[in-house]
Amino acid sequence: MLQSNQRRMCRVVFLAGCILPTLAVMAWATYQRLPTTADSRLAVVERMLGMRVDASSVDTPLPGVVRCRDLQLANVETGEVVLTAAVAHVHTEGPTPRVRLSGVSLAEGELSHLATSLHRTLEVDWPGSVRVELANVAWQENAHPSARELLAGQLLVITLESTQQQGEITGRRCVIETNAAGPRIEVLRNRQVTPPATRVVLDTAGQQVPADWLVSLGALVVEGGEQATFAGQASIVRSADRTSGTLSGELAGVALAQALSIPLDTVGNLQNLNVYWQDGRITSAEGDLVAESGSMPGVFARTIEYYLYRGTPQPGSQAADTATVKFGWLGARFRLREDSLTLWPLANAEFGACVLDSESQVLFGRPLYYAPVSDVGTVLTHFGGDRGVEVSARLPRALRR
Repeated sequence: MLQSNQRRMCRVVFLAGCILPTLAVMAWATYQRLPTTADSRLAVVERMLGMRVDASSVDTPLPGVVRCRDLQLANVETGEVVLTAAVAHVHTEGPTPRVRLSGVSLAEGELSHLATSLHRTLEVDWPGSVRVELANVAWQENAHPSARELLAGQLLVITLESTQQQGEITGRRCVIETNAAGPRIEVLRNRQVTPPATRVVLDTAGQQVPADWLVSLGALVVEGGEQATFAGQASIVRSADRTSGTLSGELAGVALAQALSIPLDTVGNLQNLNVYWQDGRITSAEGDLVAESGSMPGVFARTIEYYLYRGTPQPGSQAADTATVKFGWLGARFRLREDSLTLWPLANAEFGACVLDSESQVLFGRPLYYAPVSDVGTVLTHFGGDRGVEVSARLPRALRR
């Protein structure tokens, strides 16, 4: 539930949501009297996007239709290719300009480059509606397995709409979805509040998506390694002076040592998860943590005993500081509030324990005490160094009494 880099809060990106500005700009720019030559058209799009745009040809096969072949978008600074498409058709006739791309290839690692463009898309004025369709979508490199499954055989549809009142645009709405009952993201820009605010609503529809994408959306969640995935719902609100959000669902395949910056070598699942945050800090979080097996150094086991058992000996804390304590199962219900972190054994936990060894013997039983937030921060900074300091800065701000 912690985010390593606050700058990522402004990176509103989810898969093709990053591509939306590019495609919408193409439709709008073509619709709004672009120069007639191919080079001039591409140059205008480049300036609007801040990206390098190239195509082998741009022509008009039918009235109201502009066709680009071998379209390519690249990062201006690094030259890395972000998106390619074999053919792009821009239909400008009718009330809704449409962009249709086929043979699309995406670079997952470069998607975050276009994040700020999505904000720019929602901050400027566009036609009443733009529709973008992507077919035959693939990844340029070895993408996360859940990312490949998400797009397999799907038609990705992106719509951009404006709301108006007395002739003025009061807000914008962007929806990204597949042609099946799959994940859906909705981005809403409200210009009727001061300062204007953007709200991102994600529903994975029960499917797993890479957890890194959730971080890129601006969610204050753990960075649990390349194999971590998320399934559930999230809502993120961002304006010029504040950020906030909520998240519920499951984070699976989380490398806890990386996510929490503590020497707990295991991969776990955070189930029944509910997280609330505001302005870069968690306000509350609760859920169930479950891991099948792993290990920890003796010094960390003794730290657990000190803070959660206060001198009541636990079998798992009897090893020397430099020894390795192996466990066969770990599970706990946790609740993080403004003042403390509280842990309980799961309802179905054997012997009412939080940690068992490989023979189902108790290593750590039911915690006898809660840990003040200040103590949690002390443990994170002690074991995690600079990364631990960064993680602890995302903890709730302790209440002053």
